[in-house]
Amino acid sequence: MELYTAYLTAHESLSARKSADGVLNVMLWLAEPVERFSQQVLVMDDDVTLRQARVGLLQHIARLPDGVVDLRKVSTT
Repeated sequence: MELYTAYLTAHESLSARKSADGVLNVMLWLAEPVERFSQQVLVMDDDVTLRQARVGLLQHIARLPDGVVDLRKVSTT
């Protein structure tokens, strides 16, 4: 539930001002809740409904930068 709440806050923040700086700040802010989620929650649960909901949430987060930043083209090196 914590990650979902963080996603809603991030989505609302970006809806008001979707810029490269805004996306970067939101994604940095989301890093910690995403990390906790990945450590505490079994995303690929045997329960199909849970699995779909959890994967869907992560997909929504991954789409937050759409239209501003293509994360596939961002390199850390």
